[in-house]
Amino acid sequence: MFQFVFQLALGEELRLAELKAIVPIRVKVPQQPNTTDCGLYPGHFLSVFLSNPEAYTAHCRGETVMNGTVDEIWQAGSIETTRRVLLSLVNMATRYRLAAMSFDSKLSPSSQLE
Repeated sequence: MFQFVFQLALGEELRLAELKAIVPIRVKVPQQPNTTDCGLYPGHFLSVFLSNPEAYTAHCRGETVMNGTVDEIWQAGSIETTRRVLLSLVNMATRYRLAAMSFDSKLSPSSQLE
């Protein structure tokens, strides 16, 4: 499986035979409780998965069992912290962008945010 990820990461195309060899797995992960975190949740789960891909691959395939609830296995408790950190970064970037635009009198903030 990892060879596919490496090929895609390197920008290489997969052949039809390689694509047919990929077996999708439905993984049980914590449910997103709202309609606003649709990028946050998959990103979080991908980050957790990549923290130990061999262990999570074996768990997702049913080859091994990780101890804990679904929330514990996928570290759902840290999603709220991730949300706050991302919000803080977006707000900080917005402030820096608006401050930088104030030095260029030809540009208005609304034209720069498009």
